Amino acid sequence: MYWNPGGNLDLKPEVSLQIEMGHQFSAKGFKLEFNPFFLDIKEMIRWLPDFSGNWSPVNTPKVYAYGLESMLSYQQKSTNEALLMRISHSYNRSINQSTNQQLSYVPLHKITAGIDYRIAFFKIYAQGLKKKKTYTTTD
Repeated sequence: MYWNPGGNLDLKPEVSLQIEMGHQFSAKGFKLEFNPFFLDIKEMIRWLPDFSGNWSPVNTPKVYAYGLESMLSYQQKSTNEALLMRISHSYNRSINQSTNQQLSYVPLHKITAGIDYRIAFFKIYAQGLKKKKTYTTTD
């Protein structure tokens, strides 16, 4: 709770109710996963920059968060070759109940895609990331 600089002696413990349901379907090298979730959080602990630029823990009194994480992947293997492709999407609506605004530093949408290819001892990997609007202030 306290260190210099950046501590918070008034930090309260976070309490939450969380519900998440994981679903997974597989067929012929393809795998589809999706996980809807809901959180009701009281005194959420968030790390935010203070006026001097140091990151410090603060409580946000009441937050609702809900969304969906999903991923589609394809994998093919042989004796000395392997291919893995995947794409994922995350929708995360995190609402500060005092302001009815999306929490800062929490993107509403995030998409990642990647590909791995291995042949014998050589492996190549590429990944991309796209985030939608992410707020950095509370207003």
